[in-house]
This record gives sequence, structure tokens and C-alpha cells, in this order.
Amino acid sequence: MSLLLERLRQETRPQHEALEKTLDLLSPTLDMARYHAILRRFHAFWRGWQPPTHGLLVGEPDLLAGRDRTPLLAADLAHFGLTPLPAAAPLPLSDAGAALGSLYVLEGSTLGGQLISRHLETRLGLRNGAGYAYFQGYGRQNGPMWAAMRERLARHPAEGSAADRLLSGAKQTFSILEQRFAI
Repeated sequence: MSLLLERLRQETRPQHEALEKTLDLLSPTLDMARYHAILRRFHAFWRGWQPPTHGLLVGEPDLLAGRDRTPLLAADLAHFGLTPLPAAAPLPLSDAGAALGSLYVLEGSTLGGQLISRHLETRLGLRNGAGYAYFQGYGRQNGPMWAAMRERLARHPAEGSAADRLLSGAKQTFSILEQRFAI
């Protein structure tokens, strides 16, 4: 594991745990109303997050290819007949380093999404990705997509101001998500 990835895991752990607690998607009492509210907020977040963040990462076309999960959320909303919320305000990410840190958070969520998908099947009776495509992420490509993300992070400086900006973007993303999901 790269030094930067280890720093990201350790230094964002408090924000990561706070977000997991706020979302509480693995709760044995998760109900459809709460799940619908979460889907709508994720969709609003992605609609506000993706364009400017990917704009900051315009020099990373190979990394960004196929990583827009907004259509998966739109399909989930359509499955339940839910009306989308307006796009959320973009995150105040300052540069490509901060955007890469933010992308780390969203890409890392595909790993936890596999566990969440199984819980949604058991708890809410969802099947075959219908209504939870977002949490299935890239399906069988989750592993290769995460490996590409890890490879990109391994090439990023692990110390100094460049690393600090990346860490700041990741922490900021976790914290803003937690605020937006305090339902």
C-alpha cells in the first residue's frame, strides 16, 4: 500500500466513521422512506459534485473514464418514481489535488457499496440492482476501477503541500457529505 493511501485512510478515519454513522445504511431498522431520502440526497450531491470536480481533473481523462455514477442514481430514483432534488452546491475544492482527494472518497464508497447492496437486498427486498444500482457501483469492475484509483494515488506525492491539498479535499468531502445527510 502506498504511503499516501495509508495516510488517507488514517487521517480521514474520523470523518469516514462520522459519515457512516450519519448514513446508517446498515441499520437493521432501515426503512424505505429513509432509503429514498438518502438516494435523493446522493443524486443531488453527485449532480453538484461531478461537473466541477471532473473539470478540475480534466488532465486525468483515463482516471475519469466511466466514473460518473449520476446515471445510476437517476435510474434508482426512476425505479421508485422519486422526484430528484435540485443539484447540491459544488464542493469548494481549490485545485486538482483537492479534487483527487474528493474522488478518492467517492471511489472508495464503491467498496462499501457492495456490503450495503447485500443489506438492501436482505432488509428492503431489493433485487437485481433495481433501485440500488448506485450502491453496486461498477459491478464486476469495482475491483479494477479501485485498483486504477490506487495506482493513481501511488503516483501522487505523499508529503508536502500537494499531499496536504489532497488530504484536505478528502476530509472536506467526508465532512460535507455528513452535513448533507444529517436527515
